[in-house]
Amino acid sequence: MKDRDNSSNDISEVRVIDTRSRRVIGTSAPGNQDIVGKKTTEVLIKNTLIYGKEDNDIFRDLKTGRRLWVLSTPVEANGEVIGAVYVIAEMENVFEQMDEINSIFMTGTAIALVITAILGILLARTITRPMSDMRKQALVMAKGNFSRKVRVYGDDEIGQLAVTFNNLTKKLQESQSSTEGERRKLSSVLANMTDGVISTDRRGRVNLINEPAAQLLNVSSETVMNQPIIEVLGLEEEYKFEDLLEERESIILDYSKKIGLSF
Repeated sequence: MKDRDNSSNDISEVRVIDTRSRRVIGTSAPGNQDIVGKKTTEVLIKNTLIYGKEDNDIFRDLKTGRRLWVLSTPVEANGEVIGAVYVIAEMENVFEQMDEINSIFMTGTAIALVITAILGILLARTITRPMSDMRKQALVMAKGNFSRKVRVYGDDEIGQLAVTFNNLTKKLQESQSSTEGERRKLSSVLANMTDGVISTDRRGRVNLINEPAAQLLNVSSETVMNQPIIEVLGLEEEYKFEDLLEERESIILDYSKKIGLSF
């Protein structure tokens, strides 16, 4: 195998051609000495002899199937072309090196794509995992459970968002506990009152009724919950809920008993 580091070893033949006779006057190939003295038939040499310009080409040897590079260079003397030098060089080594370079490049590209895909998946997981945890936490919070916390995976923006989300959860839990405590206090106060009290939401539906009010109306607290206040009091023919909001005095029921209304 020829040494690839020495380009001169790739030159297989050098021919010298005379301009006037267009005959080969010498060749470096020992096995091709029979062409000496014969006219050249190479197109590149003829173009060089006629136009005095250097020309080259790459072709495949029909006998060996190997790729060859040919170069035809004019030889001048006193501004006149007196001959040409025809060089034939092996190109298989060059193409083999190019194939190796392409193979290395393709292998490197494939490895880079695999590494990029793995890094992309890992990066995506570092972003989507905490976001998925916060989504689950939001669903749990919507059901009234504030005891769960989001796991903090780092100190970056996503980690800071998780910390903020946990602080929000804690504050909502404290607010819920405070609201529940106040509700229990209110229920205790209403349970111990002798006056009947009914509370409604903004739409006029009953959301609280104490026992004295239920006894006065002869109903159970379970059946009137979320019912319109005017229907519970039997005032739907005389009043609308908006009329009750405008009342400044108590409404007399049964001419003797009063029920305090809180809106």
